[in-house]
Amino acid sequence: MKGLGKVVLVLGGYVVALAVAAVAVALWHEQTSRADPQASAGMYAFGEFLFFFQVFGLMALVPTGFGLYFLRPFERFWTALSVASLAIAATSPVAVLLVALGRAARVESGLGTIVGGFGILRLIPAPGLTVAFAVFAAFAPGRRPRRALLVATGLEAVACVYDVVGMLMMRGS
Repeated sequence: MKGLGKVVLVLGGYVVALAVAAVAVALWHEQTSRADPQASAGMYAFGEFLFFFQVFGLMALVPTGFGLYFLRPFERFWTALSVASLAIAATSPVAVLLVALGRAARVESGLGTIVGGFGILRLIPAPGLTVAFAVFAAFAPGRRPRRALLVATGLEAVACVYDVVGMLMMRGS
């Protein structure tokens, strides 16, 4: 397959992923009772956005895998991707620390709420980043980029586990 065919295949896969996500949200929206969304329209809209993003992300794994496979011969790309992934993943322990400090602070403390809030904002994309870094590592052609991407995956996975355990503990109390 030539270069243009590869680009069309990958971009076409993303268009299909967008279409599937849009249809999934439309079906979900049709199944929702009309009274609830009117009472809290913003929350329902955000929920639909998150649902769209999750379905698109899942469906986009296929064209992303093709794209990464096609990029295997380009060593500079993999070096840059592994360095960028490590830089992003290095912020997850900081986020865990911020959330821990926020949870340790008194609930009434404004500073504790702010500090914990910034940490939570960083932990929101951690599950998606964990999957992304793992997929990158699976396609990495060399040992060095693969190792760096696995370290990035591990850092994000630890942040995910901390976040889930913290939410379960808060729910139980």
